[in-house]
Amino acid sequence: MREWKEVQGQIGKIDFIFSDNGLPIVKNRVNKMLIRHAEKINIKPIRVHDLRHSHASLMLQLGMNDLELKNRLGHSDISITLGVYSHLHPTAMRSVADKFNGLVKVSVSDSEIS
Repeated sequence: MREWKEVQGQIGKIDFIFSDNGLPIVKNRVNKMLIRHAEKINIKPIRVHDLRHSHASLMLQLGMNDLELKNRLGHSDISITLGVYSHLHPTAMRSVADKFNGLVKVSVSDSEIS
């Protein structure tokens, strides 16, 4: 890293960590690199977008709310975020129901049920 910072100083003001020529790496190049390495070790290749999805999934598991995730991912509308990531909340309704049940105590006698 120290050597790379020295190279950056020689070629101008840039802050890219992953760069061969001082310019940002384009997505297509990263995808090709991921494919090449996956083939070398005989696993299914992943795309940059898969990494983005994994990151978002982990953020939700760590407790980030949907609005924070929307902003982090740069989605223009919360419905996009919810449409893509709502499947990661399969127990959310059960959790809400359990919390609600703890707040509201309902008592029903056997005679009222018959």
